[in-house]
Amino acid sequence: MTRPSTHWSEVGEKLEELGAKLRSHFEQTGDAGEMNDALQKLKRGFSDAVESAGNAVRDDRVKADVKEAGRLFVDALSASLAKVSENLRADAPANTPPANTPPTDAPPTDAPPADSTGTSRPAPPAP
Repeated sequence: MTRPSTHWSEVGEKLEELGAKLRSHFEQTGDAGEMNDALQKLKRGFSDAVESAGNAVRDDRVKADVKEAGRLFVDALSASLAKVSENLRADAPANTPPANTPPTDAPPTDAPPADSTGTSRPAPPAP
């Protein structure tokens, strides 16, 4: 399992790449000094946020809250999907068979296969 710090490092790297690209664009069109200051503030803010997140995930109370929020999310999602399923069933035409029911014109599953003329032929003897 990948450690959370690895994910945060990747986020940081991507944001640094984005910052470099933005700096390049602003250098072409605007005041590079002002842009550099803004990017440095953004970088410090992001570093502080990552440090705070790292501290938070080590807190047992935060872990418990995250676990409970995840459970509540799964419960809410399950209830929503059950309601959607119920609505779909209610809206389905009355003559539509359930998904597990074979069509009425299909041969029974235990019937021997039909040959090219459409008639049933006996199954070959077992070896």
